[in-house]
Amino acid sequence: MASTVAKAKIARSTLAFVNKIQVQYLMTRQSVRSGDETECEV
Repeated sequence: MASTVAKAKIARSTLAFVNKIQVQYLMTRQSVRSGDETECEV
């Protein structure tokens, strides 16, 4: 029982960690894309 709770906590923290990384990756990719577009226009 205790191991199941620990696994659930680990899984939850891992999901939150992955979500954070995905959001940061998407934001950086968007900023890089917009930067490339402005460079191409110039």
